[in-house]
Amino acid sequence: LAALWPIGLGGPGTRPWLTENIPSGQLTGLHLALALHAAEDFSTAQITYIDGGAAGHDLTVHWLRPVPPLVQGEAVLRVTDPDVLHIQVLSGMQSLNPLAAQPGTARPAPTRAPLNLTGGEVVLSGLTGDDQFADITGLFTGPVASLLTVLGHPRLHLLDRRPIPLHNPAGEVTGQFTVAHLPLKDDLDIGDVHIDAGGHLTGVHLGGIVAGRDLDRGVLDLLANNDGLSVQGKADLAGIPAALQVAMDFRAGPPSQPIQTVSVQATPTAAQLVPLGLNMPDILSGALGVDAQMITRRDGTDSVSLKADLTPAGLAIHPLNWSKPAGQPAKAELRLQMRDGRVTALDSLTASGPGLDVRGTTSFADGRPRRLQLQRLALGVPGKPPTTDLAGSLAWPAKPGDPWVAVLDGPSLDASGQFARTPGAAPASKPKPKPDTGPAWQVQAQIGRVLTADGQALSGVKLDARNNGTVITQAALSGATQPAAGQNGGRFQLSIVPDGGGRRLSGRADDAGGLLRALGVVPDLYGGQLTIGGQYEDAHVGNTGPDHPLVGGVRIINTRLKDAPVAARLLQALSGYGVFNALGSADLTVLEFIAQFRYTDDILVLSQARAYNASLGITAKGSLDLARQSADIDGTVVPAYLLNSFLGHLPLIGKLLSPEKGGGLIAMNYSVHGPFADPRVTVNPLSAVTPGFLRGVFDVFDSQDPSGAAPAAKPPASRPHGGIPSDG
Repeated sequence: LAALWPIGLGGPGTRPWLTENIPSGQLTGLHLALALHAAEDFSTAQITYIDGGAAGHDLTVHWLRPVPPLVQGEAVLRVTDPDVLHIQVLSGMQSLNPLAAQPGTARPAPTRAPLNLTGGEVVLSGLTGDDQFADITGLFTGPVASLLTVLGHPRLHLLDRRPIPLHNPAGEVTGQFTVAHLPLKDDLDIGDVHIDAGGHLTGVHLGGIVAGRDLDRGVLDLLANNDGLSVQGKADLAGIPAALQVAMDFRAGPPSQPIQTVSVQATPTAAQLVPLGLNMPDILSGALGVDAQMITRRDGTDSVSLKADLTPAGLAIHPLNWSKPAGQPAKAELRLQMRDGRVTALDSLTASGPGLDVRGTTSFADGRPRRLQLQRLALGVPGKPPTTDLAGSLAWPAKPGDPWVAVLDGPSLDASGQFARTPGAAPASKPKPKPDTGPAWQVQAQIGRVLTADGQALSGVKLDARNNGTVITQAALSGATQPAAGQNGGRFQLSIVPDGGGRRLSGRADDAGGLLRALGVVPDLYGGQLTIGGQYEDAHVGNTGPDHPLVGGVRIINTRLKDAPVAARLLQALSGYGVFNALGSADLTVLEFIAQFRYTDDILVLSQARAYNASLGITAKGSLDLARQSADIDGTVVPAYLLNSFLGHLPLIGKLLSPEKGGGLIAMNYSVHGPFADPRVTVNPLSAVTPGFLRGVFDVFDSQDPSGAAPAAKPPASRPHGGIPSDG
């Protein structure tokens, strides 16, 4: 072609562009008729008429160097106007080799299969003038990876303007590209090139695009040009079907100009969120509608909004005794601000619906959260005042080893979920591995009313507690119990303080029954004054076995058991032997109760436990499983305790009838096993007449304050039925 085309014929850019950019191939059937007006030496020539054409085979065409050329091209060339050359492309391939280096690297891109050309056209215009132009269009099919390779070429400067991580792309594309009004000159600037490319992508896969998870089974439409790029369609993101929209703006603009907007709409189920690190089986069930959008601006800032339709989801916060069934309307929204890929603020966090109102913000420093400011957390039953209504803050540790610090204040807190126990629901206690050390924390709280077990409540609650990541090292808890059943309620206070190598617990309550009912320990106790003290055996904790057992003593005076199943069964058993006539009601007054105990892992082991009133005295030794709400207790009961004690004090014959202090004429052994609500009570009548056998049984009634140091109580030895050893 170069040998046949005289220099100077046509415009200055036409001959060089054709001869340099079509370096190989064959022409067949070339025919050309033309008329020239030329100088005698042909130094100048003007075409006055032209008509011709040819078929091109196995052509190599460089359409925009250094982009790899079109190869194996089949085309038909046609010229009917001296100013215009038409090249109809029939087929060919967009070569990707040799490939240019990836943007910003010296490493060549991986080898890709070529794009197949299925049609197109090249129109060269202005052939007889001073400026020549090419308009190029092409239809293509092939791998998505190959299309991205072409669009990402530095010469085109499309994908590298707003880089998106595209790992292991796969899928197929059918599309079209256009290069409009391309100047045929050597010093071509990319700004002079107007490119449009679009395609329909199917079976798209992109690795690690969302939180390290893949995009799969994508069906997308892509458009790219000098002004921007857009992608929209559907795909599975991290296994979640989603609708996607991506828009990029390549044009110049002010610092606040949005240059990239990514939108995702999906309806994930709770199970589909697990791979994203959102494993919340106790909180979320069902599905929720998600609408997420991220906007990137020219100044390097990003804003992220996430809206969630919680209506189809079931929600539950068990510790706060709150739940929302699926179908009840609710929604949540958060807005994040980012700069240079780092979060700078969470300036809005809200959740709302019937019985739900959450509002908060979070401040960040150096891309890390610093403080969550909770304007309100209100939970409850729709149409009623919230049972939890709090405000406060949560501060992240300033440096490794520092504690999390929570400050809470508000009129109410529903903590009843923390005290909920189902009889027999918990598995039997087993030795467990020592728990890993968690983060240290501090809590300061002032709550007007705290709901606890079985509708009980505490008022004016103040808490200041510190935890080293394993145990509460220091705490002060105070408040008041609510009046009930003729009781006035009363103040209480509990404290934990460091003591040598361990910790010491101490506490008092003016309404022992109210406090123990509220804590879910003894649901049938009313009134009385409580004193408690003990020591945590922190220095004796092993890698397996009890976790920081508490050993101490407790004393309660002037209290009353009301409708207590265990007491009622025991009185009934005694009445059956004619030794003791049950009281007219199920209530049982207790003048004094005192015991030593060992508490760990919801198991309360009693030793030397004693109680008495005017009608009977009782001892107890054994264990109470508070998680399973079951008892395994053995002891001795002395009916008509005051009468027995009186006989022991009679002149002359008192020593005969009761030679030992605290002795008595009548006593019998008993046992209580099984659930609190329906215990199995047995009494041994053969022990009914045993003068003086109660050696020191009731010495405790000489009154000692258990809040001091108490001797360690050993847990009961193992028996086949899990009860008390015979020496108990």
